[in-house]
Parts: sequence; structure tokens; C-alpha cells
Amino acid sequence: MHLVVLHHGLWGNPDHLQSVINHLKDCHSDAQLLFLNIQSSSGSLTYDGIDVCGQRVVSDIHQFLVDIPAVDRISFIGYSLGGLILRYAIGKLYSEGFFSKVKPIQFISLATPHVGTLKPPHLVSTRVFNSLQATFLVRVGDQFTLNDRFLHERPLLDVLSSPKYDFYKGLELFQQRVCFANTQYDRSVSYTTGSISYINDYRRYEAQVIDEKYPSIVKVDTTREKEPIPWSTSDYVKAVYLPILLTIWLPIGTSILSYFALSARYKQSQLKLQNDWIKSYDTNISMSKEIENEDVGMEETDGGEEVIPEGRQSINHKDEKSNLRKQIIFQLNQLNWIKVNVKINAFNSHAAIVVRRPSVNGTHSDVLQYLAKEIFIL
Repeated sequence: MHLVVLHHGLWGNPDHLQSVINHLKDCHSDAQLLFLNIQSSSGSLTYDGIDVCGQRVVSDIHQFLVDIPAVDRISFIGYSLGGLILRYAIGKLYSEGFFSKVKPIQFISLATPHVGTLKPPHLVSTRVFNSLQATFLVRVGDQFTLNDRFLHERPLLDVLSSPKYDFYKGLELFQQRVCFANTQYDRSVSYTTGSISYINDYRRYEAQVIDEKYPSIVKVDTTREKEPIPWSTSDYVKAVYLPILLTIWLPIGTSILSYFALSARYKQSQLKLQNDWIKSYDTNISMSKEIENEDVGMEETDGGEEVIPEGRQSINHKDEKSNLRKQIIFQLNQLNWIKVNVKINAFNSHAAIVVRRPSVNGTHSDVLQYLAKEIFIL
């Protein structure tokens, strides 16, 4: 029997991935598929951090297998933060020898910030954004911005991507690794971090639909450069009313986030964190000098993080965070990935990519149809 483990994103709940499950069931109705839609880290519990949530996933899987021991294959589907949580869980399972008994089939991430959500501090607004992440998202905010010191003074996302540790070794065992990334309008996770890429070519070139059956699945067309899109009436209306709405909602939102942040910080002081189980192997992969010295041309403005060409970065950011992000991308790309590029014309493609709200996002369900019919392995 094939167990599919799913995990939602930050502030999320299992309902956010119900559409994914429905498409897999419809497409593979004759297959022996079992679903474990993780609910042990719903809502504000995601504040506890990638590692704590990942350990909960491991416990949930073990408990599931107590009740249904016939499982002999396993796949993971993570949405947003959930992809990172599942990568942590995979490392813990690997350290336990789990995959010698249960065959790892597929790891799929949907709009997951594999490289974090850090913005370079070249503008006041981006410095404020980075600071707010760490303040309001507590542990997971530090992990997103590479400010934590998880192991040997290294950030967790760096450790997750390193060939020296269980997390990489476990991920390497899977028959297939797939990442779906939004090319535009993702207000939470930009293309470069979702697709583990240095640049977003879709900022410069037009997208080309690969198959008319799946109009949201695209590839870059380097023969057609993008032309500036003139502002519409709705754009002008938004420009006028958004500042007014922000003035109203910002104090309310700040108050709510502050409450959750204070609760999470108190809870964090009670957490007993253990990482002494993590083994270190003698494997290492070094970046070539060409990659290490090249300008990283990631210029995201549709939300998520920005990484601008190094010549325009502050010295500290260039030396530390930018090089660390390049290292994470380089190491993860030593594994073979199927990278699925998604173009959704919606205000918030981050929600639409998994059809989080069928009544609103249902018109973009071709992404999940593609996942179920063309990508998923039984």
C-alpha cells in the first residue's frame, strides 16, 4: 500500500490540501492509496518551527503505521512551509532506518520557500519586512530569514540542503523530486525560492503554455521579451484605496500577530529541542568559482524574497546571506528535480496553486490535474 503524507503551510490547516487529495483519488481510484493529511501543527502551531513540526510529522507517521502496518511505499506532498517541514521529517525518518522498510517514491513541493523568504536590505521597506518576519513569526521567521543557528552555528535551511546530513541523504533516496513554483503573483513565496533557481526568467520573457490541457503549466519563451503592461482602471483604484485599507487593517493585523508572537515566544521557552540525533557524513559538494562569483540576478517584486545582483547589494548581505542562498540552491540542484512552472492569473497565486478555496480558485484546478495525471507516481 502507498501512503501519501501531506502538510499545509504557515497558519494553515489540512483543509488547504483537500483539493490535492480529491484529484489524486479521482485520478487513481483503483490504486491502493492511503492519505495522511497532517493536522498536528495546524494554525499558530506552525510558529513552533520547521524542526518541531517535522518531529510531529514523524510521530504521526509512526502512529499511522501502528494502525495500518501494510504500508510499503511512501510519498510526501508539502505546500509552502509544509514542504520544508516534510524535508525535515524525511531526514529524521532516514536516521531511524525507516526507508529500509518503506520505499520512498516521490517528494513534491508546491510553492515551498526552499531558499527562505529573505529580502536583501537595499531598501528600507525590505529591511522592515525582514525584521517583521523575525518578530512576528518567531522561530519559523528566523528560519525563513537564515537568522537561526540550528546546528554548528548553521541555519536550518542550510543544514537541510547539505549533503553532509540526514536530510539530504533521505531526500536523495526518492525516485523523484518535484517542485511546483508560481512564476507570478505569489505574495508569499517567489519563483526563485519555490523553484530552487538563481533567477526568474519570467520577469524578462513571456511564458509559453506547454499543453493546452493544462493552461497554467508553462515554460519560458526566450524568443519573446515581455513588454510593459499599461495600468488599467482597476490598478489606479487599487493604488488609491489600498493605502486607506492598510491604514485600517494594519493596527488590527499587528495586534493579532503580536498576540500569536507573544504566545509562541512563551511556548518557545518551554520547548525541549534536540538535534543530537543528526549524523554528519564525509560527503561534501563545493560550488565552482564561476557560480560562487557570479551575480545572482534574482529580482522578485511579486512578493516573497528579493535577491538583487550582487553589485547592488550591501557588503554584509553579499558576503553572508547571498552566498549562503547560492550555496543552498547549488547543493539542492545536485539532486535531480522536475521543476514545474506555474502561471496563474490571480491576485494570490499562492492560494490558487493548491485550490485552497475551490469556490474562488477552482478555475485553476488544472495544476492539480497535472500533478495527479502527469506527475504522481504510484
